[in-house]
Amino acid sequence: DRELAGYDFEKAGQYLRGGFEKRILAAFDGSNRKKVLIIGDSYAQDLVNAVQESDLSDHLQLSTYLIRARCGNLFIEKDFVHNIREVDRPRCLAEGWYENTRLQELMREADAIWLASSWEYWQVELLPESINNIRNICDGEVIVFGRKNFGRYHMKDLLSVSPSNRREIKNAVAMESIKVNLLMRNTLPINVFINVEELVCGEESMCAVFTKEGKLISHDGGHLTKDGARLLGQKLSGHPVIRGFLSVNQGLALSTLKVKAGH
Repeated sequence: DRELAGYDFEKAGQYLRGGFEKRILAAFDGSNRKKVLIIGDSYAQDLVNAVQESDLSDHLQLSTYLIRARCGNLFIEKDFVHNIREVDRPRCLAEGWYENTRLQELMREADAIWLASSWEYWQVELLPESINNIRNICDGEVIVFGRKNFGRYHMKDLLSVSPSNRREIKNAVAMESIKVNLLMRNTLPINVFINVEELVCGEESMCAVFTKEGKLISHDGGHLTKDGARLLGQKLSGHPVIRGFLSVNQGLALSTLKVKAGH
């Protein structure tokens, strides 16, 4: 009760951004760990935390780059500025999406490029072209992580439920998020797309608010707490796309990843 009642949202925001921000355009360290470049918005920040809170951190080294959700995480030549809100266009144009020399150097070095954003329909439709353009300048594997939503709730509502029953609380996932992920699944190859929402929630339309240990998964219905990041990291460790990536040319025994039974 004390943990929920005194939840520090400012500290949660700092945690969300911290791991990502200190790795922006960072050089890879030269170790034999797989080099992963994570590009995207605050959902990409969640992804960094999921890696560092799990055994994946033993096998991956990360560099990051921020492309805001409002701008569209796309590497294409055609003009898509008309899809962006007019108020956001100056900042998006100034930041230039993928037009960064250092970013492109890291793309060529990376073993994999992970794209994570709060995708919108128009962005998903352009993703295949964007992925092809990325592959034209680098040999790394491209993996796209879907949009996520865990439903909305207020701490006072959670406090009104008996602690012994809180782990049973489930929220309805936003229908828009479900539809975007369905479009992504139908648009992208099975070895490219990972449905993060489904990994965390276990089903399409409802999502648990707490982990099995009774820890809060998300502080705002969209981003992960430290415990939520740990949960996602564990799930990613067992995902066939991630396991396949780790096993390629690395001689990694997959059994070294501590994966929960059934994943």
